[in-house]
Amino acid sequence: SQGYDRALWLALAKVYTTIGKHSKALEVYRESTGMNPYDTDALAGLAETSIEANDVESLVLGMEGLMNTLGMDTNLMLDTVEDIAGTCSGIARRLFETGDLSNAERLLNCALKLDNRCTDACLLAADIKIAYGQVPAAATWLEKALKLGVPAGEIEKRMQGLS
Repeated sequence: SQGYDRALWLALAKVYTTIGKHSKALEVYRESTGMNPYDTDALAGLAETSIEANDVESLVLGMEGLMNTLGMDTNLMLDTVEDIAGTCSGIARRLFETGDLSNAERLLNCALKLDNRCTDACLLAADIKIAYGQVPAAATWLEKALKLGVPAGEIEKRMQGLS
C-alpha cells in the first residue's frame, strides 16, 4: 500500500520479537508478506516468530511462502515435528545456497528448535559456520552430527573445508 515502508515494518516486527510480543510481530510480518509475498526477510521472520508464538498456521505460511519464492516443491507431507524441522532445514539449505546466510540461519534455528537432533540441520549449521570462518563452532556441529549418526564421509568432506 501507499504507506508501506518495508524497512520500517521489518524493524518494527524485530522490535516486537525482541521484547517478547510475538503475536504483534506476527501481525506485522503477516501484513508485510501481504504487501510483498516474495519478501524472504518477512517470510523468514514470520516462520521464526511463529516458533516462539507456537503458531503453526503462521509457520506453515512462512515456510510455504519461502518454498514458493525459492522454487521448491510445496507438495509435502508434514505429519510430524521432525518432518517440519527437516523441511525448515531444507529451506535453510536453499537459502544458504543462494547466499542468503541471514535468513538461512533463521530457518536453521527454526529447525533446531523443533528438533535439535535433525542431522541435516546440524550439517547446515556446520556449513554456515565454515562460511563465516568460525572453525571451532563448525567442528562442534560436525561432532554433534557424527554422534547423531551422520556417515563419517559426510563429516570428512566438510572437515576439508576447515583447513
